[in-house]
Amino acid sequence: MGGERVAISEARKRATYKYISKAYDRIVLNLPRGERDRIKTAAGEAGESVNAYIKRAISAQMQREEKNAGAVDQSGF
Repeated sequence: MGGERVAISEARKRATYKYISKAYDRIVLNLPRGERDRIKTAAGEAGESVNAYIKRAISAQMQREEKNAGAVDQSGF
């Protein structure tokens, strides 16, 4: 049951890559040495993949910025 790995055919890999390339945008992220390991550790502690952890962090930051922009717009400045 758990932990078993099934070999994935090359055709399946190509089909998956083709789908991903059409459905998703990719961003290359350059980090200082050691930062990747810190992010990987933090993501693991949060029970998330690195990708999910980074996407959640970006989304949270964008929401804060949108909230702050709305506050500035309402004040008239």
